Amino acid sequence: MDATPIEYSRFGARLGALLLDGVILSPLFVLIFWGGRHYRLFSLYYLIPQAIFALFYSVYLVRRYGGTPGKLIVGLRIRRLDGSPIGYGQAFVRFLPWWLIGIVGSVIAIARASHISDADFYSLYHVLTLPQRVRRLAELDPSWARPVQLAMNS
Repeated sequence: MDATPIEYSRFGARLGALLLDGVILSPLFVLIFWGGRHYRLFSLYYLIPQAIFALFYSVYLVRRYGGTPGKLIVGLRIRRLDGSPIGYGQAFVRFLPWWLIGIVGSVIAIARASHISDADFYSLYHVLTLPQRVRRLAELDPSWARPVQLAMNS
């Protein structure tokens, strides 16, 4: 056991790590944004790859190397209270709330896509203004989506 006391990272280091992870993942974000605008069922096609990649990035890398690439670049390590590395179980539990939110968001997007034609989907991004698009997407939400979204945002 390591006798060195745990030193918690400061807000700035954590924010920097988060921003670096965002930069590292930005090509993937661009692909998701592009796919979501051009393919009605993109959320369905991407559901399993998204889940696997999220587990790899936020569970495997955290267990194997002690953090995501952004954390490692700024010198942060995720550890247990006694200073030892976390296991897969702890890494998974740590990531579980974010993972569930992502899965629920994808299920909502899939439910929306199943209630719209390809022509209506095309009009969302090429004809309607942003406020009109937001209203139209809200109309397509399943009845359970609004309470779930409110709970996720609180």
